[in-house]
Amino acid sequence: MRRRWNQTPAGKAYDKNANLKSRTGWTVAMRDAALAAQGGVCAICPRVMTQVNCDHQHAPKKPRALLCQACNISLGYYEKWQKPAGLNILAYDEYLARYA
Repeated sequence: MRRRWNQTPAGKAYDKNANLKSRTGWTVAMRDAALAAQGGVCAICPRVMTQVNCDHQHAPKKPRALLCQACNISLGYYEKWQKPAGLNILAYDEYLARYA
């Protein structure tokens, strides 16, 4: 039987903190502190986040801020292709400049 990507192998405990740290450079404590500091709103747009996305630089896995789902997807597209991803092009540039 094949194991799904989100299941742990038999006999191994799932460590949410280690999984988040290895994928994004964030820890659960860092995410919770950033969520409280940001007041539950996205770092780019003023929307209240229903799903929290831990944004990070991919090469060194350096944490940036928490984003809503829409901004996270658009920012990834904008970073990769440097093409207009939506109406927040200036907001994306300002956000990336803050964490350069």
